[in-house]
Amino acid sequence: MIRKKIPIGWLLGLISIGGMLVIGGVLGLVTLKSFGGAFEQHAARLTLSQTETSIAGIHEFVRTRTDMLRDIAHSPLLLQGVMQQETGLPNAVDHLESSRLAGQRVRLMLFDFEAMPIHDTAAAPRQPPKEILTALLESDSPTLARFSWFPGGKSALWLGASISWRGSTEGVLIAEIPMDRMGFLSARMFSTGHGKLEILQDSKTLFSDSWQAMGKTIGRGLPQLGVQIRYTSDLSQIRREQQELAVNLIFVGSLLVAAIGLITFWVGRRTLVQPLLKIEQMTARIINGESVESASLKSHVVELQSLGRRFDEMARETQLARQHLQSLVEARTQALNKELQDKKTATMELRKVSALQSAILESATYAIVTMDPLGTIMSFNPTAERMFGYRAPDMIGKRSVLVLHRHEDLVKKSETLSRERGQTIASPFDALTFVADRGRVDETECHLVRRGGGTFPARLTITRLGDRDDLVEGYMAVSSDITQRKETEEKLQLAHEIIQKAGEAVVITNPSGQIIDINPAYEKVTGYHRKDILGRNPSMAKSGRHDAAFYADMWTTLNATGRWEGEIWDRRASGEIFPKWLGINAIRDDDGHVSNYVGIFTDISAQKSTERKLERLAFFDPLTKLPNRALFRDRLTQGLEMARRDTHPLALMFIDLDRFKNINDNLGHDVGDEVLIAVAQRIKGCLRKSDTVARLGGDEFTVILRDPGDSVDLGTLADDIIGVLTKPFHIREQDLFIGASIGIALFPEDGADDETLMKNADVAMYQAKQAGRGTYRFFTNEMNDNTGRRIALEADLRTAIDQDQLALHYQPKIALENNRIIGFEALVRWNHPTKGMISPIEFIPLAEETGLIVPLGEWVLKTACTRIKNWRTKLNEDLTIAVNLSARQFEDPLLTEKIEGILTELHLPSSALELEITESIAMADVERTIAVIDGLKSRGLRISIDDFGTGYSSLSYLKRFPLHSLKIDKSFIHGLAIASDDEAIVTAILSMAHSMNLNVIAEGVETEDQLSFLRTNDCEEVQGYFISKPIPAEDVEKML
Repeated sequence: MIRKKIPIGWLLGLISIGGMLVIGGVLGLVTLKSFGGAFEQHAARLTLSQTETSIAGIHEFVRTRTDMLRDIAHSPLLLQGVMQQETGLPNAVDHLESSRLAGQRVRLMLFDFEAMPIHDTAAAPRQPPKEILTALLESDSPTLARFSWFPGGKSALWLGASISWRGSTEGVLIAEIPMDRMGFLSARMFSTGHGKLEILQDSKTLFSDSWQAMGKTIGRGLPQLGVQIRYTSDLSQIRREQQELAVNLIFVGSLLVAAIGLITFWVGRRTLVQPLLKIEQMTARIINGESVESASLKSHVVELQSLGRRFDEMARETQLARQHLQSLVEARTQALNKELQDKKTATMELRKVSALQSAILESATYAIVTMDPLGTIMSFNPTAERMFGYRAPDMIGKRSVLVLHRHEDLVKKSETLSRERGQTIASPFDALTFVADRGRVDETECHLVRRGGGTFPARLTITRLGDRDDLVEGYMAVSSDITQRKETEEKLQLAHEIIQKAGEAVVITNPSGQIIDINPAYEKVTGYHRKDILGRNPSMAKSGRHDAAFYADMWTTLNATGRWEGEIWDRRASGEIFPKWLGINAIRDDDGHVSNYVGIFTDISAQKSTERKLERLAFFDPLTKLPNRALFRDRLTQGLEMARRDTHPLALMFIDLDRFKNINDNLGHDVGDEVLIAVAQRIKGCLRKSDTVARLGGDEFTVILRDPGDSVDLGTLADDIIGVLTKPFHIREQDLFIGASIGIALFPEDGADDETLMKNADVAMYQAKQAGRGTYRFFTNEMNDNTGRRIALEADLRTAIDQDQLALHYQPKIALENNRIIGFEALVRWNHPTKGMISPIEFIPLAEETGLIVPLGEWVLKTACTRIKNWRTKLNEDLTIAVNLSARQFEDPLLTEKIEGILTELHLPSSALELEITESIAMADVERTIAVIDGLKSRGLRISIDDFGTGYSSLSYLKRFPLHSLKIDKSFIHGLAIASDDEAIVTAILSMAHSMNLNVIAEGVETEDQLSFLRTNDCEEVQGYFISKPIPAEDVEKML
């Protein structure tokens, strides 16, 4: 709210004028009051209403109005009314003051007056009686609306009221109000005045009398409420006279007051207001901080002049004080601003430090654990949770830090410290914090304990917490899992030992190529000593045999791939140039930068010498001096390229020797080698110089014919080759006979590339062998069909073992001594899911060629042993099982261990198993055969020669073999009782075997005559269709 400022001069003038007007008005009112002018006719109505008051209040009122009551008591008019009561007013006062009523509360009736105008004023007296007016003027309530209450008897109350208007008393009413019940039973009314007294209810007059009526009983039987007592008087004449006099006095007083006010205003403005306004203006300028000049008040008032001087002094002092205060405020403000800025900076730094500390604790890769001076854990960061397996809430304030340490480690540390310090340190926690308590950081490597009891190697640092040396607030333990580092150190140590003891030379350089380490092998190979080589560059040993481009390529590869390997020539300390095989690896750090180069090399001088020798032999067969397979493939490729270019035909022959294996197996490899040399010379003698003959390996030869002519010419050439190879070879004073089968394929008809041409020539050669050997065949598409079937059969055979398509049949063996079954021979059968039973004659050779005979043989061996174990257990008889071994099985160096493992697994005695090998297997490598059979027999196994008589075995070797039995081939058994030659052979075999203490088994017995012959000539065991054909295992159990 905006308040408008009023100048002090105007304010003083207005106050003066207003004061004069007030004084005049008061004088006029006094005058009007004195003369009673301008009264209006009026009436008073007294209305009963109910209220509540206190006797104590009435008591106080009566006590203070004692004098007034005494005056009323002396009034003749009032005295008459009062004396009509049995008890007078004094008695009532005394009664009110009595202690019996003191402090009690009663229900009283309150009467109010209400002014009412009337018109009839003729009978009204001019003025009220003086004595009545005088008696009631001192009352505090001389108005129509207030009453004075006076106590009466026990059941009555006196009501006294002055009838007045604007300070003039018109009369007095006194009424006695009985208190028997609520309302009037009777009332005594006393009044004085010039008017008329009436009692009304609802505008109906119940009582009316002149004002002279005294002591009359009125209103007997009046209603309880709604009663009005009305008094009227006429004072109009007095009012008019008094009004005229009052108007005149007011006019004159007003003029006088106005003149005095104007003079006062002019004098006050000149002598007081203007100097004060100037001071007020200068004060405002001082308050606003402005500079002020001297006040120089021009006034005849001495006080104002003194006030001006003092004001000037105050203004100067204020100005100086303001300037000083301003400088102080500015200085203090700058200090506060700096202090506030410093605090703000410190607070921000503190927050940063606190946030940094929290971030460090939360994200630290170390386990951080704080503890109080007694070892109770106070904090446990997330890394500690992961490292130890505990949750922080489960550790903080609940667990001791000792739970994270091995007790035996702390005990050992206590003992060590006690020994070193010469004092007893019994507490494990004291031992743990011993170093930290002395103000040093304790860093150790130890083993800590995870939840669950597992331990791990760790790096542990313990620091004491506290600002003063004598106050320990706690400890902080920082630990890191160094398991990986320990493993790395162990690996590095192992690697170092390996490098130091390695046979290869090792050299390590820094990224600049300076040598920082070598191993002893480096010194041995190069001749350089460690002290002479460290810090130098490996390029010092360059041989000069490689140009700059060679080294540029090497470094390009090394930088691109991180590795280079190859042959390089260097120089030894002696100056000798030598070749080495060098591998260089770039070692990179975590950022991918090269930290080291490691070179590992071996001296390949001996290897290079060997290579030079091998290089001479790489393309030629060392035995026959013919081109080998590699040179053959190279010449065939060249020949095909030339044939395509010149559009000439080309022919390829595959030559395979017949019956050469018998010579090689029976007469030995030396004889076989001599035969091969002679074969090469004979084939070479049939060819042109432009043709190429090569030995692929074993007894296989190939011939490349450029521009061979027609098929007649090729057939003639094939016949010539077969002819010369059929002639006897005189080797070591004996004639040896072999033959040859040849397959021929033509380019481009039978193949456009070397692989196809070789495959088809091989197929044609296989067909020549199938045709009876000693002949040749040109390749045809029909041959591929047969080859395809052979390939499909090979694929099916590979899955047959896994899919249980193979089964064993068992042919019983009879002891002729008692005609009892003493054992069985296991024979494999193949039941193809779509082709039915496949003959062993067809798939066994295929298995031999493809190598499948090894897993097949192992399956047969284990299955047969399992069956005989079951039968021996069920029948409680010492039955045996015979199993054939293939050439590849017999060559297996682990054969004995595999057989022994099967027998051990099945708990089968070795005497229950009999192994059969052919003569060709036994004679392939006699010394090895003797060693293998000795090993098998030493384990209790029985060894038999199968198909005896069909091979080319030497009796001198045969007697060296530790055999158990000889098995006569069925081809000789078939001729018994028919051909005398066969009988002589069988008889000779039986006689020879018995002389060598060998058991004899005859296989293929199909007739009674054959059986009788064998029994007569003391053959121990027989088997064949006459006894039983090979049957499944289920039928064997029925037979047994």
